[in-house]
Amino acid sequence: MHLQILQILLGLLEGPATASDLTDAIARFDEGREPSLATFYRQLSQAEESGLIAIEEWESPSGPGRPSQRYRITSAGREAAQSEARRLRRLAEVVIAADRQAEV
Repeated sequence: MHLQILQILLGLLEGPATASDLTDAIARFDEGREPSLATFYRQLSQAEESGLIAIEEWESPSGPGRPSQRYRITSAGREAAQSEARRLRRLAEVVIAADRQAEV
């Protein structure tokens, strides 16, 4: 899974979010580095096409006007995020074990 797709999914675990909310979340996950918007929107589209996220329209609280879009994680997206977290945990365990072995 592309790192930015995982970050998008993580940003949606707490609930629906706008694209702006998601780029802010990604910056928090990535030590303050903001994502390239072209890459972000490409990954957002890919996540939606893969069924990991869904788009919903909502009325912006900033006032009436045209509806805005926000994104929510799907059950498939939640499962994919959990699976990727398990995979990353296993990789981290390999690195930690190797570090311990090197110290001996």
